[in-house]
Amino acid sequence: VMVSERADILLDAANIVTHGTLANAHLVLRYKNFGRTRAKDVRFKAEMFIEGIALQSAKTELPIMTVGAGQEQTIGFQTFTECLNQITFMEVMQGKIKLHFEAYAIYEDVFGGSYTTRDAGTFDPHAKIFRVQDKMAG
Repeated sequence: VMVSERADILLDAANIVTHGTLANAHLVLRYKNFGRTRAKDVRFKAEMFIEGIALQSAKTELPIMTVGAGQEQTIGFQTFTECLNQITFMEVMQGKIKLHFEAYAIYEDVFGGSYTTRDAGTFDPHAKIFRVQDKMAG
């Protein structure tokens, strides 16, 4: 019964929200509690990164919260131009270097179980989207 009733927070979407140009766009991750009970002490953490390059303003962490059954929570990043300099942005758009994200939802269910969801994805410069390539829930 506990397994079928417990909270189950999973990544529902990874979207790029544009504000005129792609340079002014930002990544938004949407998580949803697909379970039948609330999740408590939920911590959402996310980061965009490029191997070997330090990005500014590319981490985000939300305050600890409760997420009810069926509720959604979004995690938004700064715009690409706030995280990347112009040269790096152009290299990402041309596919010369890879921009990744990694995100975590860490929470407890009403039965006292602790869970961590980890998602990772890479920007596809041809389709102009982030492709989720790695999902781990447990």
